[in-house]
Amino acid sequence: MIIVDTDVLAIHLIFTWDRRREENERVYELLVELGAKTTIYNLLELCGLLALAKMECRIRDLLRAYLAEEEIGVEFPSYPRDWGEFTELVVRYLERGFSCGDALVALSVEAVGAETFVTWNKKHFGGKIGARVLTPSEFLREFSQG
Repeated sequence: MIIVDTDVLAIHLIFTWDRRREENERVYELLVELGAKTTIYNLLELCGLLALAKMECRIRDLLRAYLAEEEIGVEFPSYPRDWGEFTELVVRYLERGFSCGDALVALSVEAVGAETFVTWNKKHFGGKIGARVLTPSEFLREFSQG
């Protein structure tokens, strides 16, 4: 399974002026074609970015579109039985050097069994999670060779 990070989705939907936009769109189309997904934490983070960009009126439509898997679907990790277990799980990721937001994403990526994680923020995740971490550029190169 391929999981897409928030930054790729944000450039596609919000930061259309980003210098990486053209390449991001090529990889986004390929990810949709390959049935890639994102995690619920990434989706909520994306909703937060919409709010910061004064686009809060789009949040519910975005949630509906992703939950209906119109382009990229959403994976939900299973939750521990109680808050103590959940806190312990998150703390283990924090101890691996993640920020709180990245810890939630990393635990989700691993919990859903992702093989590949596509992100522009490779330095945040590379070598810290069980999935292969590829930038969109690396993903495009690898796919075009395969």
